[in-house]
Amino acid sequence: MVVGGGGYVGSAILKEALRFPNLSLISVQRGTPKNFVDAKVNYVTGSALTPETFREEVKSADVIVHSLGVLIDSTFTKCANQGAEGSYEQINYETAKVLGDYVNSFTDKKRKFFYISAGQGIPFVPRYLETKRKAERYLSTLPNLEFKAFYPGLIVDSQERAVTAPLGLLMDTSAQIQKSFPFNQLGDVKYLGDFLSNFKVDHSIQRQDLARAIIYCALEHGYDAQKIMEYDHMIDASRRLANLSQ
Repeated sequence: MVVGGGGYVGSAILKEALRFPNLSLISVQRGTPKNFVDAKVNYVTGSALTPETFREEVKSADVIVHSLGVLIDSTFTKCANQGAEGSYEQINYETAKVLGDYVNSFTDKKRKFFYISAGQGIPFVPRYLETKRKAERYLSTLPNLEFKAFYPGLIVDSQERAVTAPLGLLMDTSAQIQKSFPFNQLGDVKYLGDFLSNFKVDHSIQRQDLARAIIYCALEHGYDAQKIMEYDHMIDASRRLANLSQ
């Protein structure tokens, strides 16, 4: 089950998963999906905040992927209050908490619960990463979930979102610079280090690689003990899936 299956990441997960004909796929989205539709996917209209409306689908699922997210929230786009609809507090944390609690209420088996988080935040917007981490901490305490968080940087797909290609190159260059010795030394300087921390970025990842990594972790047990999937883990899992499908 992909909650947010009509979105940028969710639709990519479903598309890659269709390469495995024995999988039963469920997409949960608030409206009619626009990016990708396939007759082999069971599309369910619903919200992560009201998971009881798709109870039977949750009960039938072995793996639930929370793929909801927004880079610029409603506090910027609509001048909304923190915690309002469309805010980081609601999308990053509340939807994950409500969905996680509901999945955890089923005691017939442990279900894998994957949360798409981030390694680094958005410059000068600490709430983005703070709400992601808050969700991770909470979900990791639920006893009936096999929880795993994925830490992608900028998710690149030059065909679906052309702007992500040059931005990804910029991110990769910045990430490489940040690994250099002088930058690390400056990060230890009081106040200057705090300021520079706002510019920390992760290596970008191709949308297809993220999707494949998630599917591999759903199918195989090689990464079950790995609770946080960082860049190298995701690339490795993506390659393993490619070998698995051959």
